[in-house]
Amino acid sequence: MQRTVYAMYMLVVYTLVGSGLLAMGLSIHYVLVGTYGCTHSMDGYHYSTYGSMASILLHVGFYSKVPSYPLHHWLTEAHTESTTEGSIVLAGVYLKVGVLGWYRYALHSTSQVVTYTTPVWMLCCVGGSYAVVQVVGSSLDVKRFAAGSSILHLQVVLLGLMVLDSTHLTIGVVLQLMVHSWIAVLLFYWIGEAYEVQGSRLSKGHTHHGRSSTTMLVLILANSGFPISVSYTAE
Repeated sequence: MQRTVYAMYMLVVYTLVGSGLLAMGLSIHYVLVGTYGCTHSMDGYHYSTYGSMASILLHVGFYSKVPSYPLHHWLTEAHTESTTEGSIVLAGVYLKVGVLGWYRYALHSTSQVVTYTTPVWMLCCVGGSYAVVQVVGSSLDVKRFAAGSSILHLQVVLLGLMVLDSTHLTIGVVLQLMVHSWIAVLLFYWIGEAYEVQGSRLSKGHTHHGRSSTTMLVLILANSGFPISVSYTAE
């Protein structure tokens, strides 16, 4: 019960703070450019105080929505303690909106700022991937493992977004988002079904036979980017 309350607290706090930062960033964007449209660039204002402030607010706000390291902690808690339906909504819709918002607003409207800050974001993604692997690799909770896997996949997408300079890379990023939506949803649905049957999310207490074991194997291979899978093609 305490863990559930903590997870809800983290979700609410990160949602309020992230949304507040985005609201302030978009408001400054409107004041400078005169519209909320994502096609209007702020590059002419990025040397000004307000332009820099808007860029920071947009990037940090969307960074917490994706989420990525070090603002990812709320997702592992929310995924672990939420219902199967809640995890499906988070993995299939919520996280993808964060990535698309970053791409449409933060990257397009502040392209010159991104040029200078790309090494910082890439360092966060690479370092975050290492940190998440260390935490998830020692966890026996299957749902926490799936949550960490989602974070790792989305950080791969962010690395691609930082260097979008070719058609093939753009296609790969879009394909990865689409594939991850389906695989993550199916993975969390399967984990929920396994929990209902076996009464535990701990991997060491699970036993699978027949169709259940086949489903588990296919989902894990697809989620890991196994050759001949669509996620492998995207990556």
